Amino acid sequence: MTSRYLIELSYDGSKYNGWQKQPGQPTVQGELEQALSTIFRQEITIMGSGRTDAGVHAEQQFAHFNLEPGGKVQPHLVLHSLRGLLPNDIYVINIKSVPQEYHARFDAISRQYRYQFSTKHNVFQNRYNWVKTGDFDALIVQKCAVLLIGEHDFGSFCKFNPDVNHTRCHVYSSTFDIINEHTFHYRIHANRFLHHMVRSIVGNIVEVGLNRKSFAEFVDLLVNPDRSNSKVSAPAHALFLEKVLY
Repeated sequence: MTSRYLIELSYDGSKYNGWQKQPGQPTVQGELEQALSTIFRQEITIMGSGRTDAGVHAEQQFAHFNLEPGGKVQPHLVLHSLRGLLPNDIYVINIKSVPQEYHARFDAISRQYRYQFSTKHNVFQNRYNWVKTGDFDALIVQKCAVLLIGEHDFGSFCKFNPDVNHTRCHVYSSTFDIINEHTFHYRIHANRFLHHMVRSIVGNIVEVGLNRKSFAEFVDLLVNPDRSNSKVSAPAHALFLEKVLY
């Protein structure tokens, strides 16, 4: 009987074409599977708690994998080996044994993302902040953020995905926090997320904050969900998967 193990990790997604393995492309899943297969001398396939897009980072991500009978894991030794084999922008935090029925994706009950936005260039922070200069109304963007709390159809804030049956999500918290005069963090915690959902939400909220879109227009996106309305999207480099809850 196979044994199942859960890995907790973090990564800087700047140079990766997302989480999911793709032929000929650098991906986080691909790097992990290669390292694990080298350590255990058998082909290892991992299942992540979710997929992050190209350029998106994760402060906390989880993935499980199976080990064929006869394979033994000493967590501290595997951690040491993984950290040595993986590039320095992927860091394995922990590894532990879990029941065979445990599933990194389907057992997750919610996830939280953070998006970093700034109205002033800073050469030491631009790599992880989306910078849009101009007069920014912090109060109106906070009003937009609160509007998203609860269960809504986010059809206006996603890209089409034929594998998704519906576009309703339950948002537990949504805040546009003021870090300082020029820096803002948007946080959203929900039971599920759609493709490009967070980036679309942030893109549209920032449009309102910069007075390029009215609050009424933002409300209309939520009240009248339509994928064809998803025309504004914030760039990936400032988005972080902050935590996954089980």
